[in-house]
Amino acid sequence: MNKKYTIVILIINASLILKVQSNDCDNIIDFYKVNNLPYSKKDCCQWTNIQCFNNNIQYFRYVDDNNIKIDFSNFPIFEELSELIIQGKYILGGTVPYSFFIQPKLKTLILENSNIWEIPNIINPVVSSSIETLSLKNNLLTTFPYYLRNMPNLKNLNLSENKISGQLSSEINQFPFLEILNISSNFFNGKLPEMPSGLRELYIGNNQFSSLEISSSQTPNLELFNGDNTNLGDSSFQILTEFPNLKNISLENAGLTKIPQSIKYLDKLETLSLKNNNIEYLPNEFEQLNSLEEINISGNKRLNGKIKNNFTIKNCYISNTNVCIEDVKTCKSIDNEMICGGRNSSNILLNILIVILIIIITGLIGYIVNYLYKLKKDNDLI
Repeated sequence: MNKKYTIVILIINASLILKVQSNDCDNIIDFYKVNNLPYSKKDCCQWTNIQCFNNNIQYFRYVDDNNIKIDFSNFPIFEELSELIIQGKYILGGTVPYSFFIQPKLKTLILENSNIWEIPNIINPVVSSSIETLSLKNNLLTTFPYYLRNMPNLKNLNLSENKISGQLSSEINQFPFLEILNISSNFFNGKLPEMPSGLRELYIGNNQFSSLEISSSQTPNLELFNGDNTNLGDSSFQILTEFPNLKNISLENAGLTKIPQSIKYLDKLETLSLKNNNIEYLPNEFEQLNSLEEINISGNKRLNGKIKNNFTIKNCYISNTNVCIEDVKTCKSIDNEMICGGRNSSNILLNILIVILIIIITGLIGYIVNYLYKLKKDNDLI
């Protein structure tokens, strides 16, 4: 940490510690006055964007998309603040104030949709130790902030919808307690490296990742993987089948041509989405997914196979495929009831309507012909 930032930290700490000794409402009202922000009641606990307990602020939310910048460098310290939400395109001036990271009991920090392009590397692992969830979704970050590993209890990190490019470094392993990582909708490419050992959910969709280097031995507790709209391909799907605790896999539009036979080892898998790939058949091993509750294989136009009646799946999405189900009871909810060895129920109904229409038209033609015959006969008699 350089001298400049050290001096800044000391000054901010000294000024903010003095504020702690006064009433929370007085502090927040002073903050509003300094920044010329409107407020309606002196009792801040009655404001719609604040929640209190015993007159202590526990929740603070400020959302403003007007062309206004607020000086958060003097944002007060609140001893009981646990959730802080700031959103606004111009509100933070492109950077994250240090004052947010020194709230003693802050667990959730959400700074979304705020045009943030910089997170100053001044995070102190002692004073920022309480933060567990940090969301910087939909900002302008261009590099991965690896120094956030200095937040020792960080469990949930959301950096989705930014401008981060290049390869993800193995430094990601140095986030000791990270459980949820969302880096979707960025510009990452190359191989996805090993993940932190405690990771449970991983979202990497809408990037240009080409392969996985993650392993079940390093990340044994992974339960959810989302790699939609990537170039991961069949080899990555094969790797995912080595994670025995996976419950949810989504690989929509991920360049797949097959479902690996090793999928049978995912006996805890509950949700599988493989929409819009080029898969051609369902392997027999697919029948061994006894925990499966939802499957989406729609949009695989060359996909053939059947979903057998030993399944009891809540939701089946098989439209735009050649997949059929053995029995209508196989799926409780289905988008296309193509029964194996039978016809699509909607086609059956259509055929019935056509037959009825033909009968009506035939009867009507017969009636007209008979009427004309009688009319001609009567005219002949005259």
